Formats: sequence, C-alpha cells, structure tokens
Amino acid sequence: MRAKLGPAGAVTAGAHILARIFYPMIKTRTAFDPSKLGYPALTRQRKERPLRKQAAQLGFTLQPAAAGAVACDHDVRFHVAIATSRRTS
Repeated sequence: MRAKLGPAGAVTAGAHILARIFYPMIKTRTAFDPSKLGYPALTRQRKERPLRKQAAQLGFTLQPAAAGAVACDHDVRFHVAIATSRRTS
C-alpha cells in the first residue's frame, strides 16, 4: 500500500482496515471471527487459478486431495521431484 498511496495514505488505509475489524466487535460485543475478514472461497479460487494454469502449461493436471488425506510438505516435494524427473527423462 505504501508504494501506491505513500506513507501517510498507507497509515490511513491500515487504520481503516483495523477500524472495520474492531468497530463491529465493540458495537455488538462479539469475539473476533477471522472468517468475516474476506471470502475464503474467493481467496481459494484466486490462488488455485494460477496453479492450474501453470500445471497445464507443464502438462500436469491438479486433482483435489482425498477427504482425509494429509500431506507433509516434505513428502509432496519429494514426490513432485520424482514425478518431474521421470517425466523429463
């Protein structure tokens, strides 16, 4: 924000964001709810779209993980490295 608005504008924008978070909490005396900060589905779509595009350019397709599947970052990187090395050879 600072590059776009300048230092004073960035401070004002930051204060405005905080005010939009705190005012309803104080007015209605409710606890902080992070789900109200944005649209989680929209955020997911924005992150997913470039990943799908990049995967398609590389010849891959993305599949949703199984419902109970938990993957460690280390394991995922290891499997991707093996898959890409097999693909390129």
